[in-house]
Amino acid sequence: MGNPVPERTNKLIIMSKSNEKNFVLKKVKVNDEKVSIDYSETIINKAGNKEVFERTCQSETCVPHEDLINAIGKLKEFHMRSLRYFEFYEMALNNANTPVQKQKVTDMFLDLRNDVTVSGISLSGTGDFKSVVITGKIKNQMNGQTALNAPKITLKGEFLGYEDNVNAICNTIGEECYDYIYNNKKANKDLFDTEENDASAKKTSPKKVA
Repeated sequence: MGNPVPERTNKLIIMSKSNEKNFVLKKVKVNDEKVSIDYSETIINKAGNKEVFERTCQSETCVPHEDLINAIGKLKEFHMRSLRYFEFYEMALNNANTPVQKQKVTDMFLDLRNDVTVSGISLSGTGDFKSVVITGKIKNQMNGQTALNAPKITLKGEFLGYEDNVNAICNTIGEECYDYIYNNKKANKDLFDTEENDASAKKTSPKKVA
């Protein structure tokens, strides 16, 4: 019989009366049917002391749930905005003189947008200094793909004007990663299996950091 479904709180995730875990997402990358999640886990032991472990969950056999894939995909607009693609598109559109030219500019931009894929996020810092790098790739002329990472975005910042949107999406991604690890939320799973030890998802030996 599986463990009880954890109760979410603002800071701690209650797994049982004697064991509390604080899950903090560090990095997630989704590629085809593979997923890799780096995170830290704070465990309050029976003596009441906190122990922090760095963990990695990797799987090459379990397709991530579409909710996780969709959440990561929602960052595509902000990934491209931070790299000024939209700015160049609007500039080209404003300088197009005829409807035919405007349509050509739009078609080229849409083709470019289709060539960009967001594959994950990398988080760092805490509090007002917490930031994210949106990781991705773009199709190149050799029919291959080249890494295309966005610049670091401070989630509590106001400079770009869309930091709150990015922060909300990152929080959703964190929740989906948590469900993937602890509740076995993967593709084609209508019901969550709360077994922590999934045979298809391998956790590295925890590295104690504090």
